[in-house]
Amino acid sequence: MLKNTILIFLFLICSCAKQKIVTPSSALGLKGWRYQLQNLGVRSLKKIEDGDHLLWVIDYSKDGSDDQAFTLTQIKSLKRNNNFICAYLSLGEAEDYRFYFKNLNRSLLVSANTNWHGNFPVRFWEKEWKEVVQTYLKKIISAGFDGVFFDVVDVFHTFKEEKGYAEKMAHLIVDLHKYSLQLNPNFKIFLQNGGDIIHYLNKDTKELLLAAIQGLSFEGVIFNYQLPDLPFLNNEQVEENMKFYQQQGKWVFSLEYPKNNQQIDQYINKIKKIKGVFPLATDKDLKGQYFWDH
Repeated sequence: MLKNTILIFLFLICSCAKQKIVTPSSALGLKGWRYQLQNLGVRSLKKIEDGDHLLWVIDYSKDGSDDQAFTLTQIKSLKRNNNFICAYLSLGEAEDYRFYFKNLNRSLLVSANTNWHGNFPVRFWEKEWKEVVQTYLKKIISAGFDGVFFDVVDVFHTFKEEKGYAEKMAHLIVDLHKYSLQLNPNFKIFLQNGGDIIHYLNKDTKELLLAAIQGLSFEGVIFNYQLPDLPFLNNEQVEENMKFYQQQGKWVFSLEYPKNNQQIDQYINKIKKIKGVFPLATDKDLKGQYFWDH
């Protein structure tokens, strides 16, 4: 009887260990995160410098252009108070204001994004696009960023054969992760949306993708932004995806754009029910107008 009791006790300990959630807080002592892609002037940069143990996602440049790209000295200054600084990079779309666009092979462009002027979904599986992104990554890593947030990963949904293109996207991310480690062994890869990609991958590809990423952000999945009063979306699959990634030891972030204090409180209260998720409510234009995470 005693032997059986001990075995049950050991089983429970092992089960709990497997379910341990690794968060940015437990891993690096981070207290929260911020996301700002515009208005990266002196005042905003000072705000980042004065932050304490925060993960920041910013553009690699003050205004998006290569001429205003942040330097190694500037990024080092932003990390002064144990901040973790990541750069934004659109992986599934080309942006017409980026350094690469002028000489980009137009055959890589699939169409124009009618909801975001100057953005174009690309044939991301082509070698030429991977080389463009590698050049982009090299600039980011050389400037001293700690990681990158790959956006528009979910572009695979725009193609008829979703599973096949999800596989192509996952392999691109894996290849870019390998490339980044050659330049900085500690560099981290995050996904900005696209968390449902795991449901379209075969087992081997899923394992490769999970090994390549440090975490991901779920953006705009709590409120229904198509309606003026921003009702909650009852999306159980999103919550399950968040929990899945947590169980894989990944950092999980949530980003929403509520319009008033009541909606902010509703959001924070809802998302904090999912233990270990880092919430953030901010302005939709990502200009740093306000940040709420508690």
